[in-house]
Amino acid sequence: MNTPPTASPCTGVCRIDDQSGCCIGCLRKIDEIVAWASYSEADKRRVWALLPQRREQLGSNHQRFPPVKGAPS
Repeated sequence: MNTPPTASPCTGVCRIDDQSGCCIGCLRKIDEIVAWASYSEADKRRVWALLPQRREQLGSNHQRFPPVKGAPS
């Protein structure tokens, strides 16, 4: 059974927070954003797994809405 490719967490709100170094939309670091297209599926899932902790550290202002179709569960 083929699994669909892992979706990008991009929300279209692309601005890097100076203090955290994370995008305020998707919570990725700039190196993760730049390398996303070349990441393996495992790398993409690893980044997704980091996002809830980053959201918690940065506060509730960094919540994605609506959820991205194809996001790992």
